[in-house]
Amino acid sequence: TTMKHLLLILPLAFALASCNLSNEYKISGEIDNGKDKTLILERIDLAQNVVVDSVKLNDNGRFSFKGKRLGEPTFFRLRFDSKNFITLLADSSEHIEIVANAPNLEDSYTVKNSLGSNFIKILNRKLKLTRQTLDSLTNLYGTLAVDDRVRKTMIEREYLEALNDHKKFIGSFVMQNPRSFASYYALFQEMAGGTMVMNVFDKNDQVYFSTLATSLNLFYPESERVKHLYQYVLQVKTIQKREENIQQLLSTAQSSIPEINE
Repeated sequence: TTMKHLLLILPLAFALASCNLSNEYKISGEIDNGKDKTLILERIDLAQNVVVDSVKLNDNGRFSFKGKRLGEPTFFRLRFDSKNFITLLADSSEHIEIVANAPNLEDSYTVKNSLGSNFIKILNRKLKLTRQTLDSLTNLYGTLAVDDRVRKTMIEREYLEALNDHKKFIGSFVMQNPRSFASYYALFQEMAGGTMVMNVFDKNDQVYFSTLATSLNLFYPESERVKHLYQYVLQVKTIQKREENIQQLLSTAQSSIPEINE
């Protein structure tokens, strides 16, 4: 009898197990105050954004997108338009759940079942706070009299401190998460004017680019994004080496120029 029960239970156990090994990812949830709005899911590729799917929301705001299991961590954008969106980082067969408010997706959303997407949320929140700090310091600087050097110097110092704090935050994040595509996202964060927070030509910042490129290349050697990062760091180092060699040649040439006696 026990054997009979076991034979009956085993197929059920295998069926349940196979259900968990899903062959698709899913992004679903609920967005309040979005009736009749069209919600678009885009995949963020290296060269462009590709529309994957879209849905018109009804009263309850429920939505669900599905797709084939992801071969590598993939960036998605869930948006109404170019200024109202959420960035997600999905992996393999995650079933990501989103709850948000339509008028302002970024400031209102919560995300479940996706470590990468939670990392992106933390990184974006931190960047937003840093941008606000830098903007307010810039505005304050602009109100000061031209000859008010003391206060201007203080604001310049505060500005650099805030920027360096953010750089340290990114550096720590990368070192703690060297296998995550979220670290890639962190290294390419931009300030409001479009300038990058981290400068790959700065030897201090470059350490993090090199560490991540090496680490991700071990785990995702076939990824276009990883190949791009690896080549990017390699090219920068080649340029720097060439410049150092030129400087060395110039200084050697200058020191070997004979003095002209009058």
